[in-house]
Amino acid sequence: MFDGILLNYEVSAQAVWEKVTNHLLQQGVASVSNMTGGCAYYGEDGTKCAIGVLIPKEEYTPNVEGVPIRNLFDKYYCPPSLLKLRECSDLLDELQRAHDVYYNRKTLRKEWYLRLVNIGRQYQLDTSSIEKKWKSQLSMNY
Repeated sequence: MFDGILLNYEVSAQAVWEKVTNHLLQQGVASVSNMTGGCAYYGEDGTKCAIGVLIPKEEYTPNVEGVPIRNLFDKYYCPPSLLKLRECSDLLDELQRAHDVYYNRKTLRKEWYLRLVNIGRQYQLDTSSIEKKWKSQLSMNY
């Protein structure tokens, strides 16, 4: 299982998707910047966005804030743990957008759940453990 530190081994798209999905659904609120009010990798009250949860505390720097994951790989300081995930850049981009697009909705967990499960299916990942864990908790009927 993915523990957030990627320096010593490779991580699968499945493990990343599960880590991000469980994190967002557990957290239940978006990671928002105290300064801008917009989405943040590391936000107020210790929150983390879909990508922030993949950045260990010792690798985080405020220089990454406001920079989309795709640009972070090429143009700015990129935490070493994220560099190991470059092959998953399309998936990471989708996960970041799921957080950022829906961050201000009142039914956040349900919208995130539906979007994140759809992302998992789009990338042909096994969504069964997430569906089993969260579908009943969120009273999802589909």
